[in-house]
Amino acid sequence: IAGRVDVAVLQGALDDVVARHELLRTLVVRDAVPPYQQVFAPCRVPLEVRELPPVAGAGRDRVLEELVIEAEGGAVSTREVPLLRALLGRFDDRDSALLVTVHHSVSDGWSVGVILRDLGAFYAARAAGVAAVLPPVRQYREYVAWQRASAARTDDDGALAYWAAKLD
Repeated sequence: IAGRVDVAVLQGALDDVVARHELLRTLVVRDAVPPYQQVFAPCRVPLEVRELPPVAGAGRDRVLEELVIEAEGGAVSTREVPLLRALLGRFDDRDSALLVTVHHSVSDGWSVGVILRDLGAFYAARAAGVAAVLPPVRQYREYVAWQRASAARTDDDGALAYWAAKLD
């Protein structure tokens, strides 16, 4: 990130993302019969701010690579919300790197793009003191309901029966 990062604004924007996307605060209760998902209230995102050595060029890239490897090695637990963590590494007041880690059970390449888009919009809005303008969001449970209804109506090709038999 080139430019000054307001850590309080960043924290608020991260919290806004978790409030907007309930899947980031949903746990699967596996020891129940049957297992179920529990959606928790919006909560604070763990944000670590770390001062990095002021280096340039290949040295800077090496520091960032080590930071990424460290972040990848850390686990995001599926037993506590939110399922998102952030690390802001600051080389100086105008040069930072933001690493956002999301548990793989609630994200993929496409959804990470949505999370980062929303984070940018929330950050810009908070910095400007205005409300963020974002498209409506559908929650995962709404998608599942739509998919089930759609599958029940349009199983002309036998896909549902095929997969039910395969997974059985």
